[in-house]
Amino acid sequence: MLQPFATLPRVRGNRWRWWTAGLGLTLLVVCMLSWLLAPRWIRGKAMSNAAARGFVVTIRDVRLGLGTVQLEGLTVAPEGVAGVKVAITTAQAPWTLRGVGKLTLDQVVVDLEGEASVLREELQRWRERHPSASAGEASASTRSIVLQTVTLNWTGGLASPVTARVREIESIGGRLFVRDAAGRVSVPGSPVDLEVEGLTFEVDRGAGSLLGAAARKVAVRLVASRMHTAEPGASPAPAVAVSQTPSAGPVKGSIKPGIALPTKPSVAPKPSAAPLPKASLPPTPAPPSPLWARLDAQKARLDAVLARMGHGLELKVDELTLELDTGRLGPWIARVILGTDALTLEMQPAEKDGRKPLELHALVPRGPGKWSAELRAGPASLAEIGIAEGNFGLSSVDKSTIVARGALELDPELKTVAADGTVQIGSVSLQHAGLSDLPLTGIEASIKGVLTSGGDFSAWSLTGGRIELGKGRVDVEGTYERVADPTGKLVPKVSMAWAIPTSSCGDVLASMPKGLMPRLDGLEMTGTFAAHGRVMFDARALEKTDVDFGLDQRCRVNKAPVGLSMDRFHKPFELRVYDGKGQPKTAVFGPGSGNWTPFSQISPSVVDAVLTCEDGAFFSHAGFSAGAIRNALIANLRAGKFMLGASTVSMQTAKNAFLDRKKQLGRKLEEAVLTAWLEQALSKNQILELYLNVIEFGPDLYGIGPASMHWFGRRPSDLDAAEAMFLISLLPSPVKRHGMWGAGAPSEGYLGYVRTLLKEAHRRGKLDDEEYEAASKAPLVFHKPGQPLPSPHGINASKVDPGKADDPAWDPVLAPTD
Repeated sequence: MLQPFATLPRVRGNRWRWWTAGLGLTLLVVCMLSWLLAPRWIRGKAMSNAAARGFVVTIRDVRLGLGTVQLEGLTVAPEGVAGVKVAITTAQAPWTLRGVGKLTLDQVVVDLEGEASVLREELQRWRERHPSASAGEASASTRSIVLQTVTLNWTGGLASPVTARVREIESIGGRLFVRDAAGRVSVPGSPVDLEVEGLTFEVDRGAGSLLGAAARKVAVRLVASRMHTAEPGASPAPAVAVSQTPSAGPVKGSIKPGIALPTKPSVAPKPSAAPLPKASLPPTPAPPSPLWARLDAQKARLDAVLARMGHGLELKVDELTLELDTGRLGPWIARVILGTDALTLEMQPAEKDGRKPLELHALVPRGPGKWSAELRAGPASLAEIGIAEGNFGLSSVDKSTIVARGALELDPELKTVAADGTVQIGSVSLQHAGLSDLPLTGIEASIKGVLTSGGDFSAWSLTGGRIELGKGRVDVEGTYERVADPTGKLVPKVSMAWAIPTSSCGDVLASMPKGLMPRLDGLEMTGTFAAHGRVMFDARALEKTDVDFGLDQRCRVNKAPVGLSMDRFHKPFELRVYDGKGQPKTAVFGPGSGNWTPFSQISPSVVDAVLTCEDGAFFSHAGFSAGAIRNALIANLRAGKFMLGASTVSMQTAKNAFLDRKKQLGRKLEEAVLTAWLEQALSKNQILELYLNVIEFGPDLYGIGPASMHWFGRRPSDLDAAEAMFLISLLPSPVKRHGMWGAGAPSEGYLGYVRTLLKEAHRRGKLDDEEYEAASKAPLVFHKPGQPLPSPHGINASKVDPGKADDPAWDPVLAPTD
């Protein structure tokens, strides 16, 4: 019976084990409960702490690991600020009894919506409502925080949505480090797009100042469609700093003094034209230009940014490129140096053989003062200054050369601009549809001049201007102003003089780029030519427009290729013409072709009409009419648009007999040379005969013979003054004006225009009183197929001697608006 009690001492001896097991079980239960309840407590604690500082936070999940805590699916937003929202995929930090360690945020997306100024005001009001937020930031400044893979999306604040990405952002001890950022932004109010790669910078959070920055690549794009759409007062883009580690102290010698620009050119002679006439009316100041207001606003923003940066800070970009619609320049190395008094920008491509092929220095004062820039390029190849093969239509850029010097100075206080520059290129190859169908090679050209402006860009002055192409040269100078007319509308006022000094025709022709005038290959010239002109135009006093033009053309062709021989016009020849739909085709012209009308069989009334409508000085000029050029300039300036060309009959004949309809610089130069050749090789009557037989009178209707039969059912020899004047009046727009043929007769308005031309012919002595009286009353009835031919007029072909019908003082009668 006493057997069970024999074990009691041993039970008492093992009591400590039971106590240990119970304590362990209790701790295990407590740990399990803590593990289960901690996430809820951590979520609540994080949200309450955030709310106390003015943030609205949501957390999808909380996970505890061995010595780590991880929050997943976070959203953070400042309370009451609708345009700011932050989404964080994970937030992780090690924890010990001492507290939470380094905080790492991964996959952070920041969404901004709204104008920069509106967001800034809302955040400022939020800080005022929650001053503890700033205190919290200060207390947490010693904590290390790392943000990995950060994406910024901003809509509504700029010209286009902005997306930027940052590999890492780290905050340590009051310093903020941004590493490997990339993004693209459109600058509002300007045509500029910026694209940045590999941006790294350091910021002092307490002072809010930039301590250093650098970028691997920065691309600046100029969008042509936004060149003229900038509005004053547009919201600024967020500053994007691209730079490098700061210097130890202030940068000495990095600030260049203001560039003194000459008031007159040092080399270029003045044109040999007569002095410019003085203005007929006193200048009326134009309203202030909004451009200065935009510059002042941008300068104020720049000053605000620079005020938060230290002196001696250097910002560097390893590869800077400038991209235009037509090509790209760069890459260059760029540095921005923040000196004590100014910000200096330096750009240059990589050195080659110890040379700097291009250098650009720009200076913007920190505060009031002049802005200035200086450019030096070459001697170097286009490739060395950053122009790639194929850009801007250029080729063989490694063999092309450039030498350029330029200076620019802006004075925001006096509102003046001065620019002085010269650019010389050599051995350049270029393809451009506006110049020629063929690629141009061997281009030798230069341009120079001094351009100044004052009065809020309302007045510009050019002095010492010179343009050279090969051995051809034009000197030019003048002024342009915007003045207010009595209604307050801004209108132009222009005074300009230009001159082509006496030049050798052969030397100039031989020095032109190969491919510019391919039809003239093999043509050789001797002799000289020179020209000068001036124009004074004030839109407030159109009747006082003053134009002067002088031409001394003594060029002679001493060798012409077979394709330009004038003998071809003495027999049937082919020309490219256009059918009724405007499609090119080939047609046969010339004596014996069937539709050719010899000059002796063309009514003298047709010649009188040509002299009245097209070229009054035809029999006195040598292919180029100074009076026609002067009259065309005056007519176009007064109309404010292109109304009248200055082509003589000889020029039109050269164009129709040798060239196509393309509007190209090379084609116009070819036309000028061929006109001189035409005047040299043919008589005036032969030129008129060729002109009247190849000119277009309507859709697929070429030559005076088919035209006179189509419109009036007559031979060219039987056209009276009214009929001849009507046919020649069609020439500026023959296809468009052919629409009246279906009506059977011209409209009353157009008939009045023809009678005005007849009156002008009478005034010039081409019609006597009796002839004018009959012509002004004669009906104009169009002939239709199937109708009987009208009875002949019986025109006397020997009535007029065209040589005595010339009118050197010819002034054209402008046709009514079509």
